[in-house]
Amino acid sequence: MNFREIDGSNNNQNNPEYGQTGENLLRFTPVAYADGIEELANPNNPNPRNISNTLFDQQESIPDPRNLSDYVWAWGQFVDHDITLTHLQSGNDAESANIFIPQGDSVYSPGSFIPVTRSLFDENTGTDINNPREHANELTAWLDASQVYGSDEERANWLRSFDGGKLKVTDHSTGDLLPTRGNDPNAPAMAMEESIGENTFVAGDERANEHAVLTSLHTLFVREHNRLAEIIDATHTDLPSNTAARDEEIYQRARKIVGAEIQAITYKEFLPSLGVTLDPYNGYDATVNPGINTEFSTAGFRLGHTLVSGTVPRLNEDGTTAPVGELDLFQGFFQPERITEDGGIEPVLRGLATQVQQQTDAKIVDDLRNLLFTGAPGGGPVANGTDLAALNIQRGRDHGLANYNEVRQALGLSRVNDFSEISSDPEVVAALEELYGDVDNIDQWVGMLSENTLPNSSIGELNEAILEDQFERLRDGDRFWYENDVDLAQWQLGENGTVSDWLENLNLSDIVKLNTEIDNISDNVFFVPDIIVTNTNDSGQGSLREAIANAESGDTIVFDPSIAGETINLTNGELRIDKDLHIDGYENNPVNINAGGNSRVFQIDDGNNSIQSQVSIDGVVIGGGNVTGNGDDGGGIFNRENLTLSNSTVTGNTANEDGGGIFNAQTGNITISNTTISNNETKEGLASGGGIFNGGEINISHSEISHNFANDTGGGIYNWSPGNITITNSTITGNTANNDGGGIFVYGDTEIIDSTISDNVALSAIADGGGVAVFGNAEITNSTISGNSARDDGGGVYVKDNVFGNIPTAVITNSTIIENTAVSDGGGIFNFGVVEVENTTIIQNNAPDGRGSGIASFGNTSITSTTVTSSTVADNENSDIDFVTQSQNSFISGGNNVIGTGNAVGNFNASTDQTGVENWEESSKDEEIIGTHQNDTLIGNEGNDQITGRQGNDLLIGVNPDSNTP
Repeated sequence: MNFREIDGSNNNQNNPEYGQTGENLLRFTPVAYADGIEELANPNNPNPRNISNTLFDQQESIPDPRNLSDYVWAWGQFVDHDITLTHLQSGNDAESANIFIPQGDSVYSPGSFIPVTRSLFDENTGTDINNPREHANELTAWLDASQVYGSDEERANWLRSFDGGKLKVTDHSTGDLLPTRGNDPNAPAMAMEESIGENTFVAGDERANEHAVLTSLHTLFVREHNRLAEIIDATHTDLPSNTAARDEEIYQRARKIVGAEIQAITYKEFLPSLGVTLDPYNGYDATVNPGINTEFSTAGFRLGHTLVSGTVPRLNEDGTTAPVGELDLFQGFFQPERITEDGGIEPVLRGLATQVQQQTDAKIVDDLRNLLFTGAPGGGPVANGTDLAALNIQRGRDHGLANYNEVRQALGLSRVNDFSEISSDPEVVAALEELYGDVDNIDQWVGMLSENTLPNSSIGELNEAILEDQFERLRDGDRFWYENDVDLAQWQLGENGTVSDWLENLNLSDIVKLNTEIDNISDNVFFVPDIIVTNTNDSGQGSLREAIANAESGDTIVFDPSIAGETINLTNGELRIDKDLHIDGYENNPVNINAGGNSRVFQIDDGNNSIQSQVSIDGVVIGGGNVTGNGDDGGGIFNRENLTLSNSTVTGNTANEDGGGIFNAQTGNITISNTTISNNETKEGLASGGGIFNGGEINISHSEISHNFANDTGGGIYNWSPGNITITNSTITGNTANNDGGGIFVYGDTEIIDSTISDNVALSAIADGGGVAVFGNAEITNSTISGNSARDDGGGVYVKDNVFGNIPTAVITNSTIIENTAVSDGGGIFNFGVVEVENTTIIQNNAPDGRGSGIASFGNTSITSTTVTSSTVADNENSDIDFVTQSQNSFISGGNNVIGTGNAVGNFNASTDQTGVENWEESSKDEEIIGTHQNDTLIGNEGNDQITGRQGNDLLIGVNPDSNTP
């Protein structure tokens, strides 16, 4: 096990200083200091306060058009305080860069100034034009939860309790809060601690008291650390017994997991919510320097200042305003009592999820542009308030930032030649032209925020490029990145499986629910729903039916907490969705939408086959659907659009025709995750797909298809040509088809990965393919096919040419086919097409009345071929292998197949397959079985055998002498 250094050093073993505390900020553009060394950049540019008054003055609320919530800017600030901090100069020699107030200013007195102190810089820089001034990052650059734990040993140790691996907390009636400094002279320094006094909260980052919102997130993750520490202490059996060593190990493990959680939330929820799309992760790259860029820290990641509203809602659990009321933004700065005296962190965390943040633009609310810090103790750093927009512009000049066009060009974007290319808003264009005169003069931060936002995004082109560059390097250059950390893939986290399993489906809302009294909050807290369903009626105000009818395209519908777990009985027919729409329920307490056997539940069809609507349904139960007419398909859901179905259950639905649970038409595309589709059925003669009938595209992951029934084929799933289905990490179990394909019937292309197909039944006397019936193309990888049965052929897998004359193909790799039964031929596999088997174990299958309990290969020699490579076909009842035709069948492995010799009939001849390994056959003698230099599968016999692998990748299988089974 490896843990991060608290100061970020030694992450990169070739360049141990990468990401370390105190490393200078990087640049991807040359410095723009007026003298090339240290003087403020762009001295001829407009006065920053004049730019603020002309361009950034916001007179009304401008909500984000994509409904991003206040959690976006709040999380952005929380992450910013993990990765970057530049201190200001202090003392008598501190340089000033004051901003003078222009004539006509409506807030500040003309002729006065906003005080600005220049940033502390590396004293080894700023000597000449070849060594211009640079600034140190006082934090680790890594996304490592340093805002929780600190970036130096002294702070980190002060924050620890040294008891059970936990962090210090303050006991409070609303729940644990951050520790306070009290009168401890050794407490780590915190911003504004002189004004706040002994009630100053102490955290890993010195700015934790800056605002009640930020303090709430700090508190949340201290609670999360301590929650994890308790789980680790109780469940990790490899911890040291020594008390101090045990405390250290628990602390480090919990710290690693919290850092991974923050990474996962940032990259899976926060960045996508803004519209940032990164290149795919390809593993750790030691050549990447993750250091923070000046262009990112001084401008690019200061986009959050334009997203903040003037108030923060504070809510009770039922959604009503808390007794303390909403919080005016300017009243929340450096005031810990807004937490300790106003109900703790829960009212704030609830409120953030319900308010749409301001849109990204060149506008900032007065609380930040005119009143910043006025509500802080003693007036805060600036007694009469200050202007954050002007400060950002001046800080860019203090740090020698290049102009807007230079930064665009450095990131591979085209330079703009006219102000009209930046924005489509004529007022913004006119203001920029009035202020700067030339597009090459624009300050980076100003130009970046003035840009039009990109499609399906809340930021502009330059802002996206800056964020993509920084966050890709933070990920790719981190040896401890959560997707690269083997510890996380091994450590168990209680009922959540491994830590990696937990992180795969983690939302910030999960952390909130687990560490607060909050239960009713959207799964994705970075978006605010548009419409709230307030009752269980099937019509009228507040009903789901009315919400769907009144919703605009792209809206989100959520359910009031009071109806979580309740049932909406549909009495007015199916619910029709014909637009982009998102229905967001409750994963742990879903709303039941039940048609009572009177109609289908959902029809998702906008009537336009050329443009697909985007629909998502999350956290509901879809049941009681029933369609009875001729040609009626899809009892639960009929879909022609792009549908995402997650954290839901589809159960107890019936279709006269195809798709008892779900029917996906040829134009449809469905993504199904963490969902159960069970106890659905199709009723009439040729009705197929008891659980799902697919004619389009379906991706299924981490789901269960169980106990469905089809009167014809495909008890669990029917994949019609030209449909495509991909199934990963899922279970298809206990389904029944009257005819072929008890679990899955395949006409279209089907891919099954890391999944289990078990205990399915092909029921009638001529029914084939208990587990999977392949009449098209199927690829099965890393999967188990077990306990399935067919009354005719192919207990596990049945492969046969179809009515279209196509040659079916099944490719089975790294899988296990075990304990399947076909009454006639092919207990494990029946082949009348093309079958390729590699690195697969086929054992304990049965064909009691027929041939080939392991594999039966029949049919036209010009069509049928069976290729078995590096696999085990043994210990099957009756004959292991029966090849009626020989010419197209082959066993290829250089001696790595293990076949039950003397138990293979027909045209099979294994004598040429083995190299140095005897074919497997039952023996009660004690034997020594030794592998070759190849990849061997070695199976012991009934005796007490010694089984020894050699240089190959060997599979060693012992035999139970009592049951004579592997």
